[in-house]
Amino acid sequence: MTLVEEAYERKAGAAGGLEGLHIRPFDFSDTDYVGAVAVDTIVYPEYPSTVAEWKDDDAKRDPKCHYARFVAVLDDTIVGLAEYRQSSGMYHPQRFQIGAAMYPSHQGRGIGKALYATLLDALAPFDPLSLRANVREDMERGVRFLQERGFVVDMKSWESRLPVAHFDFTPYADAEAKMVAHGYRVATLAELIARDPTTGASSMS
Repeated sequence: MTLVEEAYERKAGAAGGLEGLHIRPFDFSDTDYVGAVAVDTIVYPEYPSTVAEWKDDDAKRDPKCHYARFVAVLDDTIVGLAEYRQSSGMYHPQRFQIGAAMYPSHQGRGIGKALYATLLDALAPFDPLSLRANVREDMERGVRFLQERGFVVDMKSWESRLPVAHFDFTPYADAEAKMVAHGYRVATLAELIARDPTTGASSMS
């Protein structure tokens, strides 16, 4: 589910005076990456990611797109994060996507409100026209959080999953040999890029 808030007003807030809470910019250190990925993995276990993947994504960001990530630290532990970003594929200088994740054990304590206020404060200089956020319908707290701040449903998407780990390759055991016999060869994207660095450039931009 994608929700969008149009022409928001700049707001400010704090985590209800939660003692020891510190919200700061992500510093791109290994420690911050490990902490942020840990939170994201707990919140979205169906989409596990690694520090290496996050670093690679950050390194490949389009320089024209504004981006920032913030972390909520409590007792020297990252317990939540939030970020704003822009997509090169649907770029507009005043339209942004936002996202956040927090340990379930720390939800309902005002940390999300503080992270959201931090995002709005950081975005204010860009005078945004709209903010877009994605949230799963089964994450009722997240849906309610956004709706209470003026977001409305703009788009819905569905997932289809294949249990590939249990796929039976037996009927296709000779498929590759047949392709080779007709002059075809199966290659990985990495192999193709090694031969021609421009391979896939347009589809990945």
